[in-house]
Amino acid sequence: MSEGDNDYRRFREATPEFFMHVERAFGFLENKYHFRIHSQVADALEYVQDANACMSYVGVRVEARIWWDYASAQMGVSFNELKYPRLSAANDSVFWGDATNRPHAIDLWQLADYLGHGDDPDFLLGHKEPKSYANFKEFMAIHNERAAIIYDNMAGVLDGLARLTERYARKILRGGDRDLFLAVWNRYAERMRALNAPAVDRRNESSGESAQNE
Repeated sequence: MSEGDNDYRRFREATPEFFMHVERAFGFLENKYHFRIHSQVADALEYVQDANACMSYVGVRVEARIWWDYASAQMGVSFNELKYPRLSAANDSVFWGDATNRPHAIDLWQLADYLGHGDDPDFLLGHKEPKSYANFKEFMAIHNERAAIIYDNMAGVLDGLARLTERYARKILRGGDRDLFLAVWNRYAERMRALNAPAVDRRNESSGESAQNE
């Protein structure tokens, strides 16, 4: 069995642990912000490049998704605007872009970076990007570095993301801020264009205030 096969098998075997730690670390979404668990999904596990695990919480105006992407060995939190109260965006397409008439989605790291805190140490996996997405060797080096942290300290990675969510996303959790969604997205799109990254205006995808939230 190849090294890649072993890595993928380890990801599949660890997804129940991921869901367990998410439910523990993000319990405040239910207790403090009155979200409710909507789904636990381990998706596309037969197609390595698309494999991911995601736990979704829905509120009145926003859905929070805590995700683990196999290909990038990254974990994160995304926030999706809801068109209808407590109806998951899985039932209504969201837009990772600047369309004015559709629900939007942003990522926790994008939000923290916009607020000037993209280097917060609670992002235990960091947010290193390859100098070029065409450089497979560099991409895999980043993947392997992150994967090692995840399997050594999954609970710590998710605890950090939970603290970051409360630290920077309180305003979103309390009801959303459409202007903030657009501003955060535009900043991130500029960064990706500078890196010559793959196109970031992703349609129909549901997967990533002031400096201090009130």
